[in-house]
Amino acid sequence: MSRTKTDAPFLSVATVIRTKGVTGELLVRTEPGASLLLDAHENYYLMPPLLDHKTLHLAQVNLTMQGAVMRFAEIDDRQKAHDACGRTLLLRATDLSDVELEMVAASATDFPEQGYQVFSDTGLALGTLSDYIETGANLVWIVSTPEGEELLLPVIADLQIHRDDEQQRITVHVLEGLLELNC
Repeated sequence: MSRTKTDAPFLSVATVIRTKGVTGELLVRTEPGASLLLDAHENYYLMPPLLDHKTLHLAQVNLTMQGAVMRFAEIDDRQKAHDACGRTLLLRATDLSDVELEMVAASATDFPEQGYQVFSDTGLALGTLSDYIETGANLVWIVSTPEGEELLLPVIADLQIHRDDEQQRITVHVLEGLLELNC
């Protein structure tokens, strides 16, 4: 089913992960399909709380290996950026074209990494990427291990993810205690 402008007044496009730099830059994790929308729109909203008069005006966006780095005119120092951490960036649905809404809806059901083999950066085969969970803080990958168990991997900057689409392989840095936590 496609999304329409009447489904919800706002569309969640990214979650602020952390500050980046000293002049208010934000490292964000985009929602599936939303990375193509980031530099196409100027007015954003931050929640919670959602206040209509608190429009953020996009000054700059750069896509990096870690995620998108965004800067807004109203967030001009590290403290203001820190206050935005963990919050969600929204676009007003009425500001999106029907094509953009269709693109986001199609991407939300797409999971291109499904079936990729997951390895640690030390060469340990962890299993096959089978599903994901969207949390308020970050995406969590579900890896089906050879033993038939599930390993949960938070998709965060510290995981240092390397994705090889040609070999359908993902290499991650396993954080200390992560494997024990999943047992």
